[in-house]
Amino acid sequence: MTLKAPLAVLAVLAGLHFATTLAQSPSASCSNSQPLVGASNAPRSYDGSVGVYNTPWMSPPPASYNSGAGKCITWQYTPATAGNIYFSTCGLTSDDTVLVASTGTCTNDFGETMILMLDDTSGCQFQTILNFEATAGTRYFLHMCTYASYYLDPSTAVKLTSGQFMFDFQCPAGMTDHDSLVETACISCTGVQGIYAPVDSRGACSTLLCPAGTSDDDSSSLTPCVACGPGTDTSSPGKYGLCTNFNVPAGKYDHDSNSATSALTCPAGNYAPAAGILCTPCATGSWDHDGSSATACVSCASECVAGYYESPGCTPTTNRACATCTAVTSCAASSTTCTSPTTSRCSTCLANFYKVAGPSSDTCEACAAACTTGTFETADCTATSNRVCTACTAISDCDATVSCTSTSNGRCSACASGHYLVPGSTSAQDACAVCETCGVGTFESQACTHATNRNCTHCTPLENCAQVSCTDTTDSVCVQCHAGSFYNTTSQACHACVECASNEFEAIACTFLTDRSCSACANVTNCASVTCTSLDDSICGSCTSTTYMSPNATAGDDEQCLPCAPVAGCAHANVVCTTATDSRCNAAASSADPTVIIVVVVLAALLLIVVLVVLLVKRRQHRRSQPRFVAQPKDSVKDSAGPIYQEAVQMTVSPLNHSTRPEREEDHAVVGQQQPDPLYQALSTDAKEVVYDYASAYVPGSNSRRIREGLTIVKHLASGNFGDVALGQLSFSVLSPRAQTLLGPTASETVQVAVKSLKSDADEKSRKDFESEAKLMAPFVHTNVVRLLAALVESEPHLVLLEFVQYGDLHSLLKKSKLHSLWWTQNEQIHAIRQIALGMEYLGTLHFVHRDLAARNCLVGKGMVVKIADFGLSRELASENDYYRMQTRGKLPVKWMAPETMTFRKFSSMSDVWSFGVTAWECFTYGAPPYGKMDGRDTLAHVEAGGRLPQPKYCSPDLYRLMLGCWDMSPEKRSTFAQLTKALKNFDDETTIRDIGAML
Repeated sequence: MTLKAPLAVLAVLAGLHFATTLAQSPSASCSNSQPLVGASNAPRSYDGSVGVYNTPWMSPPPASYNSGAGKCITWQYTPATAGNIYFSTCGLTSDDTVLVASTGTCTNDFGETMILMLDDTSGCQFQTILNFEATAGTRYFLHMCTYASYYLDPSTAVKLTSGQFMFDFQCPAGMTDHDSLVETACISCTGVQGIYAPVDSRGACSTLLCPAGTSDDDSSSLTPCVACGPGTDTSSPGKYGLCTNFNVPAGKYDHDSNSATSALTCPAGNYAPAAGILCTPCATGSWDHDGSSATACVSCASECVAGYYESPGCTPTTNRACATCTAVTSCAASSTTCTSPTTSRCSTCLANFYKVAGPSSDTCEACAAACTTGTFETADCTATSNRVCTACTAISDCDATVSCTSTSNGRCSACASGHYLVPGSTSAQDACAVCETCGVGTFESQACTHATNRNCTHCTPLENCAQVSCTDTTDSVCVQCHAGSFYNTTSQACHACVECASNEFEAIACTFLTDRSCSACANVTNCASVTCTSLDDSICGSCTSTTYMSPNATAGDDEQCLPCAPVAGCAHANVVCTTATDSRCNAAASSADPTVIIVVVVLAALLLIVVLVVLLVKRRQHRRSQPRFVAQPKDSVKDSAGPIYQEAVQMTVSPLNHSTRPEREEDHAVVGQQQPDPLYQALSTDAKEVVYDYASAYVPGSNSRRIREGLTIVKHLASGNFGDVALGQLSFSVLSPRAQTLLGPTASETVQVAVKSLKSDADEKSRKDFESEAKLMAPFVHTNVVRLLAALVESEPHLVLLEFVQYGDLHSLLKKSKLHSLWWTQNEQIHAIRQIALGMEYLGTLHFVHRDLAARNCLVGKGMVVKIADFGLSRELASENDYYRMQTRGKLPVKWMAPETMTFRKFSSMSDVWSFGVTAWECFTYGAPPYGKMDGRDTLAHVEAGGRLPQPKYCSPDLYRLMLGCWDMSPEKRSTFAQLTKALKNFDDETTIRDIGAML
């Protein structure tokens, strides 16, 4: 569109021209124009083909102009009520138009009066808005025409094509377009309260409610609703009347000072006055007496007096109430205060009571009674403290209650058994001292009582006896001979042991019960003088004149003397030498009569043959007398990591070079043997411990026959070195008084015994060893050592009767416990190893070294009594500080042996302590093999390098330290059995010891 600036002027001129034209033009009718009906305020479409009317400014049109230019489209509309007519193309798709409104009759195609003609407005460029007030019943013509500039161009014939326009009739204030149709009348909202109907209202009057937060204060729909202020509640629309009519009631409050939102209820314990905007809590000391926030809070009751407490206290919702304090027993009157039922405090207790301040409440406790025996008073009863009685200081080994007046003047009225009283002074304790123990060689001449110590008197000495035993001065018995002597059981006297010659060695050591036995050294060819320490280490001291000492000679070598090199022209018998290169002829010998020489040589040769034959016979007899290795039965004990018993010689360090010839089985004397697995029965532990002379175990003559005839073999148990072990039974009455005393009282006339029998084809050496073991066991009278009941050796077969211990060896019991998941308590394990220590301590007092202490060699009986058995390797020591040096080869339990026993073949009580540590380790590992799969050499190397058995999984550190104390490389630094038994007693927690053997 062009010529926008003069548009307003054009509208005015056109109006004038339109009025003039009406006066000049002939009348024409536009009553057939299309009426406007339908939805109000909605877009409508038009089509230019209906544009048949000329524009006002083209009437009549100049002849020179295009006849189709300047056409308009006309509609008619008659409002039913007064209001505003709205006619516009603004914002819609349309041609470039001018809108014209007119009224009156149709003259020259337009109404006779033009009301308004408008082109573009500043708010709607290139389009038009026509808006004017209309009266009810007046017909209005609304024209949409092409813009005037188009007809000035005669080359165009412009007319309207198509587009949209908006037509609306807007109701006046107080009325509303109830149905949104332009052809119907607006309805009046007069008389409807709580609404506001401004110009152009639509919908029913009831939908024009005053919004929340406002009110129709004059009840007129013509005036706007007024906003209500804070303290009112017009949260629902359609309110009418003054805003004060909608004040928030007491008990509620305008929480956000906004009338459009609902008032909130003020909870109990607060006060909210009418038209209020706050909900105020009751002030301190006041409360909501009626539970309604619509009324003011009132003051609480007065504060509680002494002896009472607030229950409940004064709060915004509760009044103060006073309740009586909980009474404190034995509290003086008017002395109780509290803040709750559980916080009573007492300022003063009654007499003979004292206050105890608890965390919340006090109590009045009665003072303790006067101190009793065993205590003394150190603090009196006061208002705040009790009487204190302090225990008297304990007196060790006192069996009575100690009395005292201080901690340092205790008095004992009865010492424990085995102790006597040492009275103290006024400021010193009494003491109970251990009564003296009568040692070997003494007897008790005055008993130990509470008042007196035990007196010990020396036994009457016996000739040639180093140590005697007795019960008075008239019954002395020899128990130890002087060094180099042995006790002859036949003569009952000590005799000097045999001394070995220079060419002999000690085969059996000189002990208390055994004379020294000497054997000749093995002959060395061409040797004039031989010395040795065993059958296999002969050393030549000097060779014969015709031989010399080999520089490579080693002990036991048969070729230590080599023949001299021949000398030309000299008879062999006359050749002498000291080395292989200095042979020379003995002139004196050469000048002798040849006949004499021949005779001498022949005689010497015959003599040499005789000597060699004799030596050969003796050597063969000697070898036959040595015990051979006995194959173990299939059910004998095995070491899972290899043989338990290994050749001791393989781990022996000797200052001599040994021959490299292969070792032979017959060259080794088997010193130890596997302990069979007999089932044993426990002895009664009530039997009185009595020391018996070993000789009383041997049963001679008719008594022996009675026992043999009454003995019944129940079943075979195992086989060992000497023979067999069987379970036997016999009448209690046929046993000797000694054996009956050892077994103690029995409810059965028949008793079970373990019977060891010597093999019928045993050689003399085996017979002696069999009898030697019996002699060793004869003196043993201890609960924790297997006891010998009888030795039947006066005739074949040789038998030894031992107490029967029914659960078998400890190692098997441990393995069986693990198999059945029957786990021992620590106290049960300590109980077992302490009994072993007690038995070993006893053997030490008799100067015996066991040499084969292990779990397999300890038997377990009823009540879990553990007994030491298998004395096949045991030896008697001259004294506790002596040691036994093994002289012969033999198989030994190397994994249980101390280092000095493997290296130097040196045994003592301290080497038994080492074995005890390994046995204890077995107990805590349920019979695991020591050192795993190591062989003997590896075990020794491991130990000498500082290695030790590891701590068992369920063994406490303290018990493991006790084991380590048994494994010191220095024997003198190891614990003694006396120390071990005392230490193990301290571990006893006094819990029940189950009879595990019976459970399995």
